[in-house]
Amino acid sequence: MYGIFWHRLSIKVQGSIKMEILKGLPVAQAINEELIKESQEAGIKPHLAIIRVGERPDDCSYERGATKKMDKVGFDCTSYVFPQDITDEEFQKEFDKINKDDNIDGILLLRPLPKHINEKAIEERINPVKDLDGISPINLAKVYAGDVNGFAPCTAEAVIEMLDYAGIDLTGKRVTVVGRSLVIGKPVAMMLMKKNATVTVCHTKTKDMAGTCRNAEVLVAAAGSAKMIKPDYVADDAVVIDVGINVDESGNLCGDVDFDNVAQKTSVITPVPGGVGSVTTSVLAKHLLRAAKMRKLYLNSQKKYLTINIKIVVRKIKNSYTCTCINTKICYLCTNSTGIAVFCYAVMKIHALVQVHLTVTNQSSISKK
Repeated sequence: MYGIFWHRLSIKVQGSIKMEILKGLPVAQAINEELIKESQEAGIKPHLAIIRVGERPDDCSYERGATKKMDKVGFDCTSYVFPQDITDEEFQKEFDKINKDDNIDGILLLRPLPKHINEKAIEERINPVKDLDGISPINLAKVYAGDVNGFAPCTAEAVIEMLDYAGIDLTGKRVTVVGRSLVIGKPVAMMLMKKNATVTVCHTKTKDMAGTCRNAEVLVAAAGSAKMIKPDYVADDAVVIDVGINVDESGNLCGDVDFDNVAQKTSVITPVPGGVGSVTTSVLAKHLLRAAKMRKLYLNSQKKYLTINIKIVVRKIKNSYTCTCINTKICYLCTNSTGIAVFCYAVMKIHALVQVHLTVTNQSSISKK
C-alpha cells in the first residue's frame, strides 16, 4: 500500500531477537503524499470545521496539530471556539448551523464536552457524512458491520494504518486488544477482525490479563493506564502497538506499555510519543477528503436525477401546469380541482432537491400538448 520501505530503528537483543521501533511520522508522511495527489486529481479542496468548547490544554494541542496538518496537505480549516459556560441550548443551535453549512465538508468535535452540554444529542444529530471521527451511532454501526462507507474513530484507524504500513499480515493472527472504549478498543477490534485476525478483548474484569495478553502475536494497548503492560504481558517476538497517552510520575508523556522493559521482547513496537498519535491527524485528513468526495458525488448525482425526472414528467404527461421557477411543465395529476399544488412523491422530491418555490396557474391556463 505504501511501498516496500518503512522507517524503522532496529536493535539486536541477545543476538537472536531483532526489535524494530515503528514510528508514526513516516506513516503520516506517506498518507499525506497520497492525499495531496488525490485532492489535486479530483480538483477538490476540502473544508474542515473544528469545534472546541473551553480551553482544555489537550483539546488546544490537538486543534493546533489538526490545523497544521490541514494546511500541510492544502485543505481548508476553520475553528469554532465557544466559551466553557455556553448553555446547552445555545451550543446545540450553533452546532446545527455548522452541521448544515454546505461550505463545510467535515466536522471534528473535540471531546469530552462540558458536563452540562448534552453530548449524546450531538452524537445523534451530527451529519454522518461529515462525522470524521466516528461519533455518530450510524458510523459506529457501519464500522461494526464492516461497511467501508462508515467513518471509524481516527485513532482506531491509525492503528490499522500503522500495521498496514509495516506490512504485517493479520490473517489468522492472535490479536489481543486491551481496552473496550467506543473511541479505540471496540472499533479497532472490529477493524482487526475485518483483517481476518482472531481477536480477544481484555478489560478491567478480565481474569489473568497477563496470560491472555501473553498469548497474543499482536498486542494493542488502549487501556489509558500508564505503563500497565509489563514484560510478563508480552510474548517473545510479539508486535506491540501502544495507543495510550499518559503522564508518568515524573511528568513525562508515556504510553500504556512499559516501553523500556518491554521493547527488548518484541519484534515490532510503537513508541509514545511519536507513534500512533502522529498518524491520527493524517487519518483525519484522509476522512475529510473522502467526505468531500462523497458530498461532491452525491450533489452531482442529485443534479442528474433532477434532470432525468423533469424530462420524464414532461414527456409522459400532456395535461400540465407551468412551473414559473424552472420553466418546465409539472404533472396535472399533481394538482387538485382548485388548482392548488398537491405534489406527488416524485415531484415533491424534485421540489426539495432544487429548493425552488413551485407556482401554478388556475385551471383555465392548462395547456395541451
